[in-house]
Amino acid sequence: MEAKEEFFSVLEEILHRKPEEATNILNVPKYLEILENSGWELVPRLTAYVTVNNHLENSHLYNSSVDLLLEIAKVANPEDVLFEFIEQAEMPNNAERFIVIMKAVQIVLMRLPQRRGVAIGWFCNALIRYITEVSIPQSAILESEEQVLLENDGHMQFLENLYLEILDFFAPFLEEVKNDQYSIAEKHVEIYRGTMQKTILKLFGHPLMNIHLGRENTSSPFRSVAENLIEFVITFGDDLISFLEFVNVSEVDNSTVDSEYDNSSLGVFYYLILVEEVYIEKIPCVYNSIYLLRQLLILAMALMLVDNSNAQWKGLMLAENALGRVDDKELKLEKAGHIQCREFAEQCAKIMIYFEKKRNRERAVLIFQKFLRIFDPRGRFYMLLFLIDTIEEPGFIGYLATMTKDFVAESLTSKNSEELKYFTGKCLRDLIKKFCRLEGGCETDLMRNSDLIISSLNLLRYLIIRDTENCTGFLELLPIIEINYLSPLKNAVQISRAHYEVQKKEINNPSNTQSMKTSTIVSVGGLELPDLSCEQKFQIIDKALNTFDLIDSLLSRLIECIHVYK
Repeated sequence: MEAKEEFFSVLEEILHRKPEEATNILNVPKYLEILENSGWELVPRLTAYVTVNNHLENSHLYNSSVDLLLEIAKVANPEDVLFEFIEQAEMPNNAERFIVIMKAVQIVLMRLPQRRGVAIGWFCNALIRYITEVSIPQSAILESEEQVLLENDGHMQFLENLYLEILDFFAPFLEEVKNDQYSIAEKHVEIYRGTMQKTILKLFGHPLMNIHLGRENTSSPFRSVAENLIEFVITFGDDLISFLEFVNVSEVDNSTVDSEYDNSSLGVFYYLILVEEVYIEKIPCVYNSIYLLRQLLILAMALMLVDNSNAQWKGLMLAENALGRVDDKELKLEKAGHIQCREFAEQCAKIMIYFEKKRNRERAVLIFQKFLRIFDPRGRFYMLLFLIDTIEEPGFIGYLATMTKDFVAESLTSKNSEELKYFTGKCLRDLIKKFCRLEGGCETDLMRNSDLIISSLNLLRYLIIRDTENCTGFLELLPIIEINYLSPLKNAVQISRAHYEVQKKEINNPSNTQSMKTSTIVSVGGLELPDLSCEQKFQIIDKALNTFDLIDSLLSRLIECIHVYK
């Protein structure tokens, strides 16, 4: 005991006074036995010196601590020191310290062939827990070319180095898998393979899922890391599509650490293969398109729910790939029950409406359109009803009105009985009633509802012009629409136009009273915009007046068509 304390004391003194000479203590024979038996006790002391500050300002202390830790991994009792290194790995760590611990763990595991099959899982849990908590810099959320310019960002270089070290950590163990020659206990081979495979698949999650991995930048270090990870997965020899069996269908957003497989990581894995076509030749072409749609949409949603444009983009593109495998009208509503269609449609709509990145919004529109079109007529009808009642944004409901017009046109052209059943008659009238309503009557905010109003008027005008023989049964609804929608809308346009004309005059001719010398408040869409220049206010008001003119013009033409019909 005294010899051990003496050794620890001497080592601490050297580290503080002459750290560059600390590794010389390993050459003292009387200390070597202590290091073998009690080296694990030094691990927490030495890891405490592996800091960014020491790396920058006291490199001798930093380097000596790293060398000593790696030497301890080589000579100390492997079972004792493994537990200590893993315990350190599970503590809050800077990246450099974690990488050193990972190197040490690799050394110890190579010394424990009979225990490695199980023991590797202990560190893999710590690895996933650590990497899922790693932060990413703002540069990582930039898109394509913008992000390429920031690959020299310090934090991005740290992430690159971390992934490269992780690849190095698994390399010797995967050699055993590749050659099918194991030095571990035979009874542990299955768990050994399974642990590594599941861990590697989880590495596709955060932070990699939040980084741009597009094919236009194949020289990107992160693209290279992703390709290497897929190579690792291929090493196990499994059908790459087989991992779809492990999709968590009950929970879109699940925990990476605690689950065997997680949806977001699998989503990135399949995005790289199916969209970026990394090792696409390894994918068999025997899987049912509806099965692929069901599983891939769940993975896509897991990524679409992430508040990061790059992760979200991967989800959108994966969804587009899955939808592209299904023909128009192929999906029967009764088969759609096993697919999270409503959840997907709702999330896609939210991206279309609210997400700040234009690229993602525009892609979501195309994907949503394709999504609705894969349903049979019955599915299209009930999905429209669900979305109208679920998404309250008028602009989005206006988009649904436009799609409804397209579906009606298809049914009238095809004369298909199933299409006519759901896009003519009572079903069509039910949809029209939902599109043609003014919640606030004459006081409805026309600017906020302009897209819906314009789309609904176009739908009505199309029906009157196209369906002269009343095949749709729409004309039976005309009297109600005229009273409950068109007439109040006409009044609403007049009231709104008058309101904005008054505001325009107030800006041109402000009152002489002191209270009115403050800037006139312009209200658009229920929002007050007081801190604008007169020119900006004029632009807003003129835009509103132009919108009212457009609505009035469409309304007048529609009324003319109605009079001609009558």
